Amino acid sequence: MKNKWLWGGVLVLVLAAVYAILYSVPTKQADTTEWQTYRNDTYGFELKYPKGWYLTESGPSIFIDINPIIIPSKDTEPPRSLFGIFITPAQDMSSRIETIKNTLKLENPKQSNILVGGLSATKLSGVARGESYIRDQYYEGIFLNQGNSTYALLYINEDDKYSDMFQVMIQSFNFN
Repeated sequence: MKNKWLWGGVLVLVLAAVYAILYSVPTKQADTTEWQTYRNDTYGFELKYPKGWYLTESGPSIFIDINPIIIPSKDTEPPRSLFGIFITPAQDMSSRIETIKNTLKLENPKQSNILVGGLSATKLSGVARGESYIRDQYYEGIFLNQGNSTYALLYINEDDKYSDMFQVMIQSFNFN
C-alpha cells in the first residue's frame, strides 16, 4: 500500500513537471523598438504602433491604419481603420458587452478577462453578422474602465490578419 502511494506521488510530480515545461515557456516579445509612441495627455495613456502607419485623432477617438485615414463628413459611422480607440464616459461593462454582442450578432463570440495597462479588461471577439457597417468583418474589442472613462480598443478587418499586431499594441498600452 505504501509503495502504491509512493508511485502515485511520483506520477503527480512528473505530470506537474511536464505541465510546467509545456505551459510556462515564455512567449517571445515582439520587437517594437522601431515603432512610434502615441501619447494622449488628455486621457493619460500611451501606446506604440508600427512605424510608417497613420494615426488620426477625431475628438476623443484615435484611429490607426496602414493607409491614410479619412474622417467621414457625416456622423453616421466612424472612419474605416484597422485599429480604433474610443473613449466615452464610464459605463457598466457587463451591459455594454451584452449590447455589443446583440447588436453585432457575433458569430462564435469569444469572451475573456485580460490585463491592459495593469487594469482588468474584457476581450470580446468574433465575426459580426448583424446589420452594421462592419457586417461580415472580424471584430476584436477590449473594454476597460479607468477613472471616469470607458476605453474601447478595437480591431476590425475582413479577417484576423493583423490581430497579432493588435495584441502587441495592446501590450504596449499604459496609463501614465
